[in-house]
Amino acid sequence: MTLRSTARLKASRGNLDTIDGESYLDKMIGELQGLTVSTAAGVGANTNIAVSGIATEDTLIAVLVFKDPAAATQAAIVNETATSSITSAGNIQSTNATNVAANDRLVIIWFNKN
Repeated sequence: MTLRSTARLKASRGNLDTIDGESYLDKMIGELQGLTVSTAAGVGANTNIAVSGIATEDTLIAVLVFKDPAAATQAAIVNETATSSITSAGNIQSTNATNVAANDRLVIIWFNKN
């Protein structure tokens, strides 16, 4: 999914640009309505992570691992977006382990296209 850019928003004789009869701003706001956030427990590498409602055609925006605060030697938040993908309806996976400590938690942010 490619998000619409605000660079295209420019007033032209008092009217905003339109695409297929709908204002560009309306289309941008419509895209943002699909922004969805879920949490999950960390898992081993290449293991399904259940994400209710996510579908293969959705767009994964971020997968963040919030590390167990008791594990002081680790970074507090680790961005695993580049190592993660939607593998099937209701599941994502990361090629890295996201459960290094017992209380590691994931925050998954995606755009629901439906």
